[in-house]
Amino acid sequence: MKKNLGIIITKLEGGGAERMASNLSLLLSDQYNIYLLVFDTRDIKYPYNGQLVNLDIPASNNPLSRIINVIRRVNKVRKIKQNFNINFSISLLDGPNIVNILSRNGDKVIISVRNKLSFFIKSSFKKLRLKLFYNKADQVVSLSEMVKLDLIKEFNVREELITTIYNSCDAKHIANLSNANIDEDYSRLFEKYEVIVTVGRLEEQKAHWHLIRAFKKVKSVRPNVKLLIFGKGSLENYLRKLVIDLDLTEDVIFAGYVKNTFKYVKRSEMFVFSSIVEGLGNVILEAMACGVPVVSTDCFAGPREIIAPDTNLQKSAREIEHSKFGILTPVCDGIKYSATDSLTKEENLLSEAIVEVLSNNEVKEKYKKASIQRIKDFSPEVISKEWIKLIES
Repeated sequence: MKKNLGIIITKLEGGGAERMASNLSLLLSDQYNIYLLVFDTRDIKYPYNGQLVNLDIPASNNPLSRIINVIRRVNKVRKIKQNFNINFSISLLDGPNIVNILSRNGDKVIISVRNKLSFFIKSSFKKLRLKLFYNKADQVVSLSEMVKLDLIKEFNVREELITTIYNSCDAKHIANLSNANIDEDYSRLFEKYEVIVTVGRLEEQKAHWHLIRAFKKVKSVRPNVKLLIFGKGSLENYLRKLVIDLDLTEDVIFAGYVKNTFKYVKRSEMFVFSSIVEGLGNVILEAMACGVPVVSTDCFAGPREIIAPDTNLQKSAREIEHSKFGILTPVCDGIKYSATDSLTKEENLLSEAIVEVLSNNEVKEKYKKASIQRIKDFSPEVISKEWIKLIES
């Protein structure tokens, strides 16, 4: 007889943690009866398996309402755990993690940390809250080894509680999606130009401005190149102005949010990742599943673990690093420069790495094959076994 597993998440719309909650419901549904406990079920974008339980307690910007919401969510989740006889509870993101811990009802409480929390949590109160509560979980799952290190060093989470489990990536499914047709305008773009693709929210963490500035130099060497950016976010106006100021309006294309980016990534010359901080970098895995070379900044955390897993994971690239499964470049400084500012050393190196892949067919083919090889380590079959092992331990 199957045991009952609750998965607790804020929404199923956008975001890596939300996607992982969706994936877990699909990965583990053969082994467990899945109950997906969602704070706000409006605008669901991700598929799921199991029974969806809508708490109907959406987020609020009002400080008092947020406190009340936590209390309401804890009470509601505790009742749900009791009513459905939940044996194991997995939560993702800080809010659901706190609710999961406080609503314990004889279930095994597993919380999941998806990012370098010390980058995002600056408030002393929030740091104290995390230190206080996270050690009360039965298990803590970190998205990468460097996220694990951050939890230990910055938040005093006990090392013996933490297990690293990477995101899964269904390469077969992505390969099928990548074969879909693209519309005529994009088809002409890929036929006529060398197209570089990046995917990610237009937010501080992703540092697209560094890529755009580096691309200006790439363009001077490879005039037939275009940069295709998928994603929406609060920095869109700033990035568009930067593109205008750099005289790149015909060469940088803001494609917005697109459900199936894989069909574009597959047709590109390479995937470029410019983040200044990550938990893992799921889009790198997805690009590898599309069989394209990857150039990424060596940010904390994730890219090195994916691209150069046999190296010292605490090392940070100082020059261009030709790694086993892709190319790493030094992480950029995160400062928003203007179009008239000179390129930084890191931006110059990023542009050089891009040019190398564009101009050296041997390098390009090497990293295409490397991507296809590496993605096998993140298959749903491999990752689901790791989750089941942790849940049952």
